[in-house]
Amino acid sequence: MEYLKPTTDLVFKLLLLRDKELVLLRSMLECVLEPPSPITEIEVLNPEIEKDYPADKTIALDVRAKLKDLTRIDIEMQAEVRSRSASRFLYYWAREFGLGLKRGDSYNLLVPVTSIIWLGEDMLESAQFHSVFHLSEDTTRERFSSDIEIHTLELEKLHLLSAAAHPRLYRWSRFLLARTEEEFEQLSEEDPVMSTAKKTLEDLSADDEVRLKAYERETALRAHLHTVAAERAEGEAAGLAKGLAKGRVEGRVEGRVEGQRAMLSRQLTKRFGELPSWASERVAHASAEQLEVYLDAVLTAATLEAALQLNA
Repeated sequence: MEYLKPTTDLVFKLLLLRDKELVLLRSMLECVLEPPSPITEIEVLNPEIEKDYPADKTIALDVRAKLKDLTRIDIEMQAEVRSRSASRFLYYWAREFGLGLKRGDSYNLLVPVTSIIWLGEDMLESAQFHSVFHLSEDTTRERFSSDIEIHTLELEKLHLLSAAAHPRLYRWSRFLLARTEEEFEQLSEEDPVMSTAKKTLEDLSADDEVRLKAYERETALRAHLHTVAAERAEGEAAGLAKGLAKGRVEGRVEGRVEGQRAMLSRQLTKRFGELPSWASERVAHASAEQLEVYLDAVLTAATLEAALQLNA
């Protein structure tokens, strides 16, 4: 049988939500978070997958789990690391943290948010597989807030993970990387949870509708990444050409910025339609640093105002 790739975000979510008891999801959460006691309560807040999920957004699981309290957990798979991925993940965290809080509400209503990010490519320079980030003071390491926790798991660094110290996490990582029947069978023999994961992936892989959705998802992601890369290269090339024509270093920098400005306008128009005058003005007067931020934000923002950080 040809297995679907568990590192495709759509397949990843379907795999963890396939059984009603959420055995696989609970197992993965526990092997990453290593809570002092088993997780007893799990509620998936977004079990559905949109029919035409945007290619510029990651399909993630929004989970409420009983740890020290009902912590919200955002767990996702991103096979390819993109430009400013860290900023994007931080934005997702912040969005989850403030979700549901209305003007006048008490901040006591906010609950801790933990992000678990599986990465198919390396993003960090550190020589470790599993990294855990908190918000703390540089010198004393005093924790500013316990509400934020971000885990990254870089599959290309699996060789750096101790199988003896973290056997369940090691098996899950091997499962996500496995491609052959022999690899899945070996894992299945090592652990009953892996046997369940293998059977679940087989069921998904045998489902024609799921296979079609997975194919469409992978195709859309590849096309989107190609388009973004091509537009960025086109904009920078146009800017560089303009700068070279001026024959000055300042001209090259200015030309590159103008190329980015034109690319941003095209992407905003594609996503949100004809730009109102205030948006055009904001783009026209944006600095080089602001343009970089806007170019990343346009990939995930739900509205034109959010993409251009109108309230920032």
